[in-house]
Amino acid sequence: MKKTLGFLAFCLSFCLLAAGIPLSVFLTGALESDPWALGDTTYASLDEAISAAADGDTVRLRRDLSESLTVDLSGKHITLEGERTGDGYPTVTGGSAPALTAKNGALTLKNLNLASSVTGANGALECTGDIDITLENTNITNTGSGIIIRTGTAAVTLNSGTVSSTARNGIEALKNTTQALTVTDGTVLAKSYCISANAAPIRADIRGGVFTSQGNAAITGEYLTVTVTGGSFSAKVGSNVGCLYTKKEGSIRVLGGSYSGGACVYQYDSERVIRYPDATAKLELKPVTLNGASIRLVPDSRGIR
Repeated sequence: MKKTLGFLAFCLSFCLLAAGIPLSVFLTGALESDPWALGDTTYASLDEAISAAADGDTVRLRRDLSESLTVDLSGKHITLEGERTGDGYPTVTGGSAPALTAKNGALTLKNLNLASSVTGANGALECTGDIDITLENTNITNTGSGIIIRTGTAAVTLNSGTVSSTARNGIEALKNTTQALTVTDGTVLAKSYCISANAAPIRADIRGGVFTSQGNAAITGEYLTVTVTGGSFSAKVGSNVGCLYTKKEGSIRVLGGSYSGGACVYQYDSERVIRYPDATAKLELKPVTLNGASIRLVPDSRGIR
């Protein structure tokens, strides 16, 4: 059900004036149950707001929600933006389910927090179908993975905000998916891998940001194709898998960034290991091919930093 603020104000203004109740006070209380807004119209559900929205519109979340949301964008490009409150921006809490599942379109998440406590290969944000996701000042936290690409083709762009997993991976692609990932800034924190492409291909363009793994490689994948031009990467101290790790059909190209903890780059197959143990050293770097997998490291004139 939707309510139009202008219509309510017109109908009720005389009664409220006679009762000595300010219109703004009345409307604040009356519409508190409607968390979503599109222009001056509020909606009880996200589905209603998305259905009413045109391509390119912004749907606003007005307060915190304890709900697992699913949105089918039906090919639209929509922005979901949190309205600032006294305590910051609103949080969608999914509990033991994803906070948000999005599919079929393009979605920008801005000034929002998504939180879940779902475990295993499940995300606080789940992507299904063909979906483009852009994160702007959005924080995602979960016990399992922060973001899961479950089915279809996805493009994820992290421009600002934090993706955090306390027990699994930050961003993870499952089987039968194809993912393009761009990171310009922001933070990815994970108990295991910050970015995992062990089950499906990820083509990653890392231009900045902070990637910290508490137990494994910062970025890993049997099907990982990654170009790194900036960012800070930290693997577990003493980790054999290093900050950037690939095998089988993966390839890594490094043109910048800073690395600490484990090795800079580590590639493994069943027969032998090639390891570049110190990213700050000026190395003689050449293309390497192992069982169809390749690593190409291209330092700038100052060496890799």
